[in-house]
Amino acid sequence: MKTTGSKIRDGQAVERYRDGTPSAKGAMVDGKRSGAWTYYFRNGRIRAKGRFDAGQCAGTWTWYRENGARLGIGAFHDGRQEGVWKRFDPDDRPLDTRRFAAGKQVGPTLKAGATARKPAKKAKARKASKP
Repeated sequence: MKTTGSKIRDGQAVERYRDGTPSAKGAMVDGKRSGAWTYYFRNGRIRAKGRFDAGQCAGTWTWYRENGARLGIGAFHDGRQEGVWKRFDPDDRPLDTRRFAAGKQVGPTLKAGATARKPAKKAKARKASKP
């Protein structure tokens, strides 16, 4: 396994913090990240897990807090955010949900328990009538 700074093109790679602790592990194909990758905090717990396709984030990714609790989950397509993304509080309860298309948020951020609704229409200003 290689450490950060190596120029591995094909095979398993390990990136490390300066103290030697692994910061990421995964495969390289033609010099690009490919397949499953796992990122770590300095304490050894998982920071994030997901996949790469030719160096771009792909499929579902999950992020964690340093204590191991889930932080968020979302998907990528062609390296851009896609579909429903969810964030969680430190007790793994849903905080909010967002929708993405081609890397851009579409629609509002929905807080946990909220339902989607149309924004209220603004009332037209009325002209004051003459006395």
